[in-house]
Amino acid sequence: MGFKNKAIVFIIAALAAMNLSAQNNEQKDSLIRLIKAKQIELIEHEGRNSRRAIDATFIHNGTYLICDTAIWQVEEKVINAWSNVKVVQDETILTSERMIYLIDEDLVQCRGGVVQLEDSKHNTLRTHYLDYNTKDSLAYFTDGAAMRDSEGQIIESIEGSYDARAKVFSFRENVNMFTDSIFIKTSLLDYESTPNRANFLAPIDFWKDGNMLSALRGWYLRPKETFFFTDNVHGTTENQEVWSDSLYYYRTPNDVLMLGRAQVQDSTRSVAALANRIYYTDSLSQVKLSDQAAVALRTKRQIDVRDSAGAITGKREQIDTLYFGADTLIYRTIPRCLVPPADSSAAVSRLSEILTDPVMEYRRKAAKEAEEARARAEEEAAEREGRTGPSGTGKGRGTPPQSTKPIGSEISEQETKPQDGLASPDETVPLNLPDEPQDSLTALPDLQGEAQDSLAKPSELPEKLQDASSELPEESEELQDSLAGAPVAIDTLVAAPPDSTGIGFLDAKGDVRAYRQDIQIRCDSLRFNDLDSIARLYINPIVWNEGRRQYSSDSLFALVKSNNVDRVSLQGNAFIITQEDSLLFDQIKATEVMAYFDSTAVLSRFDALGGATALFFLKEKEKIGTVNKVETKMIS
Repeated sequence: MGFKNKAIVFIIAALAAMNLSAQNNEQKDSLIRLIKAKQIELIEHEGRNSRRAIDATFIHNGTYLICDTAIWQVEEKVINAWSNVKVVQDETILTSERMIYLIDEDLVQCRGGVVQLEDSKHNTLRTHYLDYNTKDSLAYFTDGAAMRDSEGQIIESIEGSYDARAKVFSFRENVNMFTDSIFIKTSLLDYESTPNRANFLAPIDFWKDGNMLSALRGWYLRPKETFFFTDNVHGTTENQEVWSDSLYYYRTPNDVLMLGRAQVQDSTRSVAALANRIYYTDSLSQVKLSDQAAVALRTKRQIDVRDSAGAITGKREQIDTLYFGADTLIYRTIPRCLVPPADSSAAVSRLSEILTDPVMEYRRKAAKEAEEARARAEEEAAEREGRTGPSGTGKGRGTPPQSTKPIGSEISEQETKPQDGLASPDETVPLNLPDEPQDSLTALPDLQGEAQDSLAKPSELPEKLQDASSELPEESEELQDSLAGAPVAIDTLVAAPPDSTGIGFLDAKGDVRAYRQDIQIRCDSLRFNDLDSIARLYINPIVWNEGRRQYSSDSLFALVKSNNVDRVSLQGNAFIITQEDSLLFDQIKATEVMAYFDSTAVLSRFDALGGATALFFLKEKEKIGTVNKVETKMIS
């Protein structure tokens, strides 16, 4: 026989051996063996011979069947077991008070009482009606079951199954899941035992602390305490309502990530936020919006009502919506007691600076400089007069001779001079001076001596003072007792609670835009906080107002009061343009400009400081007839 023929014979023999081995395994699996029993006896059961085993252990399909009492109907291939029944296959343990095992069907049937199935992760399923296939390692339950995992999470449903090989519990029909303060309701749920993950395969309703969320699908990963919901996500809280394509809820830090057409409406602040990505960080009380972020804020403000003559006659409420957008928006709140001192100090400084009236400050500074110049001039004049001496004295430098006249006579001469034209030079004005003024001065006590004595050492004090000091009582037990018995006010020792008022901080970055009926804004970045209520615009900020005014500068600060812009500070290359008609524009340029607005957001005044240049087109008889150009230090 050639080599080729030998190889063929070898392959055929190998295949035959494999087939024989498979047949032997099938025969082995089809056999059930009683491997242990405390007592075995032949009995007649239901008219047929059977075997009764006490404290018995059977094995079939690699599965151990253990019980206190079993009746093995050999011909029918049925085992009836009761009392402490246990089915063990690998790491799956099934316990019951009664069991029927259909050998040919590889099926364990547990009926009545409490049936419990436990897997390798100590997840425990309890029911009253369960079938377990020892060959496929599949369990089926009906008429209700509840599963509790090793950490106390509970899942219950009407029907379901357990795959021991895949280690997956499946729950169907009226599925409820409880985990601490969270309750979830769905109709189809798979629980993967190894990763400890629940997959929601049907529409979900989710509740936590009065908050509700719904979605079409999702999952929950227990080790990371993370929920994921997708497809038509909708949630409600006491004051908010949210929508998104998908949502992550990180339970341990209590953070939320919303993705895809995310929207949040807050009824307490009358605000709606939209973005393709919204992330809420609970530990920072911070919301971050990115990827086409936008906010719509409903505002109410009091505006002046004017008559035809322009006089204010009252107030009325105006409702408007502020639309705000950027590449990234970040809003966070911090308790006032936790605001960094540097931020508080900077806010105070900014507010003080923007509230300073530059014109009044300029005038005050100019007046102060003028006063200082006048004082210096007077001092210089006095010095010159002192060097030359009074006219007619013939004295050069030095002090003028002192008068030898008595004090009373000098006063008389001064008072007898004309008083603003009330008395002629020849008339004298009588004075009511005290008699003997010199005596009254000399009668004063010698204070200098006593003052020196009062500074003497204690040993040099007068005897009377020393005696008085020696009679002072020393601190005695009596005094200490009286102090000890005095009641102490406990309230005075308790510190005042810290101020927990929430202070809001807003940061906007990248293509920042804002729109309201009376004002529009554009810049690269913006910052705002509740400490000073100043919106700070950076990098090429532009503001449009009343539809015909444009403000621009290197940076721009706007003070907001009662939802109104009170004043705007344009810092660095400030430029204001006002449209007079379709072709003509008033223009103002300066280093810095401060613009003031009334309650209707109309420009009421502006101050241009530092190299101010202005170009105005003036109307004459409803037509522009004059062009006025001004260059000066300041324009108000």
